[in-house]
Amino acid sequence: MSEHEYKFEVVMTCSGCSGAVERVLSKLQGKPLPLHTALIVSRHRSHTLLLFAWMQGVDSYDVSLESQSVVVRGSAPFDTVLEKIKKTGKEVKSSQVVR
Repeated sequence: MSEHEYKFEVVMTCSGCSGAVERVLSKLQGKPLPLHTALIVSRHRSHTLLLFAWMQGVDSYDVSLESQSVVVRGSAPFDTVLEKIKKTGKEVKSSQVVR
């Protein structure tokens, strides 16, 4: 599983704003996000072995009210992380995949 790093510039005016972003990211941390995909590992006349891939989540994050930035590391898809941050109602001015 590949490790990603995403950086977001988020408008946060107080500790309540940064706390809201931290709360949504903490819900992604340490919990696998299910993929709706199964890989067929082997197939035999009487059975099929499926491998379900579902370890995608946030390993760590840094929310800085001072620099108006959010850095997220993990294997969660970029769109999932962006959607969660936007659900706080905070404006995301820019976003980028760092690695």
